[in-house]
Amino acid sequence: MSAKKRTSLKNAAVEDVEEVDDEQIDDDDLEEGKQITPKLVGNFIRMWPRAIFNTPVEASGQRGKRRLIARDIKVLDQPGVYILYRDDVPYYVGQAKVKLRSRLRAHANSVGSLRSYFWNYFSAFLVKDPSHIEEVEAILIAAMPSVITNGAKPKLPRIKMDALNVALMCTEQPVSLIGKEGMDIVYGGFTMSHALGSLKPWRRRYVLDLILKRKAAGLADTQYWKYADSPLHPYSGISLRLRKADLLLAKILSRLIK
Repeated sequence: MSAKKRTSLKNAAVEDVEEVDDEQIDDDDLEEGKQITPKLVGNFIRMWPRAIFNTPVEASGQRGKRRLIARDIKVLDQPGVYILYRDDVPYYVGQAKVKLRSRLRAHANSVGSLRSYFWNYFSAFLVKDPSHIEEVEAILIAAMPSVITNGAKPKLPRIKMDALNVALMCTEQPVSLIGKEGMDIVYGGFTMSHALGSLKPWRRRYVLDLILKRKAAGLADTQYWKYADSPLHPYSGISLRLRKADLLLAKILSRLIK
């Protein structure tokens, strides 16, 4: 069962609140006979505009300060996990254990954080049981490597590719026409440099890593950001420019810090 709510935003609209009840539901996209019973998420919000947190409700004849649109949207009174977007690119994942409205309003009106400047849409999953909020947040963070401004790491057990690479290096069976140097596992990578360890290019802060951890950028980092915008475009233009600038500055500083 699903329903949609619509709230007027001047000439635009706030829509797509997908509500899911506790009954088993049919979905045209699922295979015939397949059904799902929602356990973690009761409903979700999809691509609502940031403007609802600073746009007043239109009311003829009303005097004084008018209520903002977000104040009248009851679903925002619930806890959940939210995603901030720059256009249609996921930018930040966060959680609200009390009210989504409070957290999102803080992001919308804050001037002290970089993450507050660039987003213009948000989505949210309203979690039935607040004890599952961190699990839902972890799933979203793990699924979206383009979320680069959130320092949180997925609190889920992960099967690392590094272990697979070591196993492949130890076997005598042919598994690839290219040797281990092809992924830069040993020095001299020339096909697809692989970033070993936990410091992946999309999660790194290159200048901070250099200063605090003495970890310089490598070939895998350079190659990743060189091709990060083609043929797909997982990052917004401003995000990509900021990360490339961070990488370039770290390279320059690494020649001075030895």
